[in-house]
Amino acid sequence: MAGPADALAHYQRLRQRLAEELDSGLGQPLRRLHQQILTTDPALAPPAVTRAVHVPRRASSPPRLFTG
Repeated sequence: MAGPADALAHYQRLRQRLAEELDSGLGQPLRRLHQQILTTDPALAPPAVTRAVHVPRRASSPPRLFTG
């Protein structure tokens, strides 16, 4: 699972790439994302994983009469 340190490293790589390839500064959305990463904003947390509930299937009834 990636944590804030991984997110910041990815952000830095993206910022560097934008600066090199597009000669562009950071836009407002990226600055906001950076702030959210630094403050560990709960909005960035992945959705909670729900566990599937196992519902056993009912076995079929045994045959009433066995002839063989």
